[in-house]
Amino acid sequence: MVSLEKFYENVKVGFDKEEFKPKVRPLLDDVIMRLPDELQFQTEGEIFFASKSRVIENLQALEFPDHIISQWMGDNREGQCITEFGQNGEINSYYISIITNHFLLVSEEYIMGLIIHELAHMSYYWNLLVNEKPRFAKLGSKAKTILLHQIVGTNQEVESDEYYEKEKYVNAEAKRLGFEKEIDALES
Repeated sequence: MVSLEKFYENVKVGFDKEEFKPKVRPLLDDVIMRLPDELQFQTEGEIFFASKSRVIENLQALEFPDHIISQWMGDNREGQCITEFGQNGEINSYYISIITNHFLLVSEEYIMGLIIHELAHMSYYWNLLVNEKPRFAKLGSKAKTILLHQIVGTNQEVESDEYYEKEKYVNAEAKRLGFEKEIDALES
């Protein structure tokens, strides 16, 4: 299992409203302590819990591309994991945003399901890329970029068939990590 101390050495956690911190931080800690001790959970990252408008402001301040920010304009988005990939098929860092607008109306299992779902995005990509490391080593820069897009896909439009197909794999990864009950709560 992952130690909280080790995880938080590499991951910053932020809340736009302190009122959610007492409810959400213990749930996040529970998810982290239940994670298997796998290398991807030692990756640098940020997790930000905030209202939808604050998430959009934060992404703009961090200068994320417009196509990522525009995905937040729809009503259905509750979270997102953005991964930064290196030239050799590794994940350098990740940035998770989770919207808190409905947190007072949902169960703890649902919130934990949302947290693990977003962490599972990063873990899913990590596992896809680990198997391809030898191929990356043999390629030039442009070929590496093409291979990366072939493996992890491009930015799928929310609500597209490709998006929903990837979400199935991500939820399967979350279940592999030991969070079937929480994913079932998220999907219900």
